[in-house]
Amino acid sequence: MNFELELKGFRELESTFADLARKDEKIHKAAVKAGGAVLAAEINEEAPRSSIGGSHPHIDDDIIVGSRIRRDEDGEIYAVVGPTKDTKFRVHLPEFGTLHQAANPFIHRSMVKANGKMLDAMEKVIKAGYKL
Repeated sequence: MNFELELKGFRELESTFADLARKDEKIHKAAVKAGGAVLAAEINEEAPRSSIGGSHPHIDDDIIVGSRIRRDEDGEIYAVVGPTKDTKFRVHLPEFGTLHQAANPFIHRSMVKANGKMLDAMEKVIKAGYKL
């Protein structure tokens, strides 16, 4: 008894799966950026503003969402949200306080306040990306 089986279409199927994976990655990155934008806006709103004059940059003018999406050691993607190099060296001073200044945890407060808004923004991007 002789048995023959011919299968066709596996290259097309593999190509379709690769296209879906690229689309997923693009949607997930857009969702992370949307959540990061909400957090950055909240940090800008909560950041203390120095009353010292001069041309030095203020923290509340310097919060950004990084342009590059990164991966942690577990493969999860994330966006860096925070100050640029112009002010990052001094953000910890108001956040945690000093010997002469009480702590003002504006970043922590922003993260707590923005959590629901970030999830809503990410949900909208995901629903739009998958046309749900």
